[in-house]
Amino acid sequence: MFRKWFLRTALLWAAALAFTACGDSAGGSSGGTPVYLTLEVTDYAEFTTALETIKNDNAPYGGEYTVKISADITVPYGKLISGSKYTGKNIILKGVGGEQTIQYNKLNALYTLFEISDGTLTLDENITLKGVADNTKALLIARDDGAIVINSGAKITGNINLTTGDPDGAGYTGAGGIQVDGGTLVMLGGEISGNSAARGGGVGIWHGGTFTMSGGVIKENGVHHFDNYLAAAIGGGVHLNNVGDVFNMTGGSIINNKAFKNGGGVSVCCGTFTMSGTALVSENTAGGTGGGVALCCCTFNMQGGTISKNIAGADDSQVSGQDRTPFRFGGGVGRWGSPGNQNSFNSAQLIRWDGPVIFHKTGGMIYGSNDAANGNKVLHLAPRDPLYPTVAGNAGNIKGDAVYMFRATAGYATFVIDGPDVPNTFDHVDNEKTDVTMP
Repeated sequence: MFRKWFLRTALLWAAALAFTACGDSAGGSSGGTPVYLTLEVTDYAEFTTALETIKNDNAPYGGEYTVKISADITVPYGKLISGSKYTGKNIILKGVGGEQTIQYNKLNALYTLFEISDGTLTLDENITLKGVADNTKALLIARDDGAIVINSGAKITGNINLTTGDPDGAGYTGAGGIQVDGGTLVMLGGEISGNSAARGGGVGIWHGGTFTMSGGVIKENGVHHFDNYLAAAIGGGVHLNNVGDVFNMTGGSIINNKAFKNGGGVSVCCGTFTMSGTALVSENTAGGTGGGVALCCCTFNMQGGTISKNIAGADDSQVSGQDRTPFRFGGGVGRWGSPGNQNSFNSAQLIRWDGPVIFHKTGGMIYGSNDAANGNKVLHLAPRDPLYPTVAGNAGNIKGDAVYMFRATAGYATFVIDGPDVPNTFDHVDNEKTDVTMP
């Protein structure tokens, strides 16, 4: 079957390339036609041969290559796609005859399935990428000029990245599901679920990466804690790590994710998070600050969407392990960080620790404690962590069921609603002043 497929493909390729050459102008700079091919595979050997054929195709105008997979594929080791030679090529993976799974052989894991540094990988309907419970890499990586697109019917699940080190001193441990390392991720639909890492259980963004989400769901991911890496455990669903990172969420949902420390749904260490349209961040849980969204030194533009039913300061029954953070604020949105280091900036790593936070809210809803059905909340836990006995509020003074913006000095954090700056205490949802605090 594969020989027939290959011969048929070769003939189609030759015809396509001949047509492209005929369509070129004399200078060869315009008038070309990209290649459009559909390849059918049934096992690992055929799949890797198809990917290698696509990689080695020198069609000058790139093209679209649809790989139809009609059976589950087990990968023994290594990356299926890595390196260059994919510029201008869109590789589409689609399951036929029902859901098809691509997964690692557990005994030989510790790899990334697809690492895209140029070109585009599109996960289409009926395709599931499944990781393993003891990996040391994200399941997918988009670097540099590479892009990953997730359509309805695709799923990324079951990958636990146990990396504990911090190689570049910038929280660069790698994500659980998808790592956007200077590349681009577009989520139009589908599901990212059941993944875990030290930062960014579902999706982690580093080094100027961009994530655009208009549909689909990021759910039931988590971030875990290591004794030798206390800066971990942030961003159960999505984490932004560096200056220049961008997350635009216009639709879809981030639900039921957990963080041992901060940002059950989303943590924004640096970069810009913009939420609009029908975007939903709900029912996420953090052991520390920001059950829904945690902010460190960044910009959060809320133009629409809903933040509801999130919990900060959760106990061990909701976030496993001992809570080591004294900051348990902001059920919906909370700012975390240390006021003693508010101007620190490492330009080499593009990391700003505890710098200014800008939260500009011009739309959307953040529910507080007056709405029993949808309200975010902070759980009152006592005693606090004995490692931080002198921190203000350490005796159980927990604030900000809807929003808590920690401002140590004037100008350290800015909270803007519909234009005017709110200098002290204000609630824009349910008129309960204890719900939004900004000391």
